[in-house]
Amino acid sequence: MILNLNHTATPLLLAGLFILSVFVCLPASAQAEADIQVNSLHIDGRIINGYAVTEVTQNFTNSGTSSGEVEFRFGIPERAFLSNLTVTVNGKTFYGQSMRKAAAQETYDSAVSSGKTAGMVSNSPSSNVFATSLNVAGGQTAEVSLRYEEFIPRTRGEYIYSIPTSASSYPLGTGDFQIRVEIHSPTDFQSFDVPSHPATDINILSDSSRIAYYHPQTPDVSRDFEIFWTQSPLPQEGSLLTHVTEDGQGYFFHVFAPDMADLGGSPMAKDIIFVLDKSGSMSGTKIQQLKDSFSSIVDDLRSEDRFNVVFFDDSIDKYSNEIIPVSGSTRNDAKTYIDRISADGSTNINDALITALEMFPDSSGTVPIIVFLTDGQPTAGETWTDNIRSNVMAANSQSVAIFSLAFGNDCDFPFLEALSLENFATAQRVDANTDASVQFQNFYETVSTPLLKNINFGYDADVSQVYPSHADQLFEGSEIAVVGRFNASRTDMGTTITARSEKGDETFEKVFPVKDTDKNDFIPRMWAYKRINNLLNQIKVEGESQTLIDEIVDLAMDNNFVTPYTAMVMVADDPEYGENEEEDNEQGEKTSYDDDDTDDDYPSSGNGFNMDADQNSWDAMACDDDDCGDDDDCCDDDGGYGCEDESGDDCSNAIILCPVIGIILSIILIAGIALARRRKRKRDLKKE
Repeated sequence: MILNLNHTATPLLLAGLFILSVFVCLPASAQAEADIQVNSLHIDGRIINGYAVTEVTQNFTNSGTSSGEVEFRFGIPERAFLSNLTVTVNGKTFYGQSMRKAAAQETYDSAVSSGKTAGMVSNSPSSNVFATSLNVAGGQTAEVSLRYEEFIPRTRGEYIYSIPTSASSYPLGTGDFQIRVEIHSPTDFQSFDVPSHPATDINILSDSSRIAYYHPQTPDVSRDFEIFWTQSPLPQEGSLLTHVTEDGQGYFFHVFAPDMADLGGSPMAKDIIFVLDKSGSMSGTKIQQLKDSFSSIVDDLRSEDRFNVVFFDDSIDKYSNEIIPVSGSTRNDAKTYIDRISADGSTNINDALITALEMFPDSSGTVPIIVFLTDGQPTAGETWTDNIRSNVMAANSQSVAIFSLAFGNDCDFPFLEALSLENFATAQRVDANTDASVQFQNFYETVSTPLLKNINFGYDADVSQVYPSHADQLFEGSEIAVVGRFNASRTDMGTTITARSEKGDETFEKVFPVKDTDKNDFIPRMWAYKRINNLLNQIKVEGESQTLIDEIVDLAMDNNFVTPYTAMVMVADDPEYGENEEEDNEQGEKTSYDDDDTDDDYPSSGNGFNMDADQNSWDAMACDDDDCGDDDDCCDDDGGYGCEDESGDDCSNAIILCPVIGIILSIILIAGIALARRRKRKRDLKKE
């Protein structure tokens, strides 16, 4: 085919070809967008003596040439604390640092605007859900690892290790998903099960060691991954572990867990009043679930207990005018009373609680408890929550433990939490979208059988900053974990615990040897976390003060924790995040354990507890201007090869090369056009 061009078309085509040649040669980042894929998600857990370290590791690749950001949420158990963020980019490992939230956000935003790989973790509105952002530079593979730590207490006689996958938004894009959990118990296992995910393989290493391994082709993340186990009980006085830091400070971790047999086989009697919301918002499924579950709870009351039931809306409805003994007839009458209740009206929390508190007798030898349930906020009577709290505390002369259940998402949970904390108990949420009846029943089982009350923990004279030093009650199947500091020069530690049981006053004494091993290096962090929780509880009750906030921030930054006042940030190719010495970055180190009992058939991700990346080797892999000979500008601002424009994009020598290529192409085209015209004239002459 012969191209027929006139004189007008020729210069236009040349100009268009020149412009096209320049566009084609522009840097790839000016044309392509980020394209981020998730390669894998591995979750590794390791539990020793009830202390769990969990590592969540995700691998991403940005196959585009411009930087891109991936954001996701991940849940951790409410009692856990986040302790590390590690990012590995192109073989170089960088470690997150805890800092005040505003400073962390500023650091992260600056890195993102420069196109650098960076990561940040901070609290979401729900305290146990963390928002994670990772900016991945074009053409890079990045691996982000998040670590959290927790102590798993015994509840209702069993231990539950939970990975809250249902509360997370993991950006799963591949089938490379695995969960591997290794558990070492201080005593022999009595049972071990993973009911949430039956496809989990369980490998028995010994009588006191197990590995649970879940590696399906299609992972089920719609529900939490949960392991349940029971183990032989500890001695009556519990167990005590110690650790001495390099600066000579001693820390201890004491678990106190007597069972009913240790205390003579009889629980303490309890006086319990159920204060239950029946306002209009409880209508429908909510009120039916409440009626079904609390009828069953009344059936479970022990014969030595006394009880009452108080319903409230804008007025107060009582089963009895006083606390009454449990019997067959009172159980049946109470269940009939509960069954006839209907939901209507407003919410008078103040009068309901005051009415219940006035029913507790003076100088009772029983354990006094209120179970308070509401799905909303005060809308009748006294509605100012500060006044309600003051009124309740003034009326609580018998030191009644007020356990609050927040049913659904419309409650003022900070108010309920403060109310319970200052009245010898705790608050917890009840998910209205699942079977609330089961949640009510499970909660009641935790408080149904009190063994001890007024528990005080005493230690040798040089022991300080003990948390908690007092507990109001201990229930069957539970335990109390205590941490504190001590003088590292001692070789043993004496403990004295006083409490009241069904038999009367009790004293538990024991001298524990001080033995330090690397496996106990979690104890200083556990102490710091309990101290932070203590301060946060003070804020919930007393309100914020700069003194409390500053101490929380200092402890969080020293131990690399994410709290409501701190966030964790990491910037790749920045020496501040890659050159930390081990002694200055304990949180970046992986917890070391004796791996003699591990099983190669259930491999870890390789990026969790055994990661051996050298924190100090990041600069050995970077570009050095000395590598460039006479060209002092060949290294970009991030230590990589090639020049960068102000936005951080690779410009190389495009500005020079593209016009040259355009000129060459134009010359070739002009020559081609001239040759075509010459041939056309020859054909025209032959025709003439």
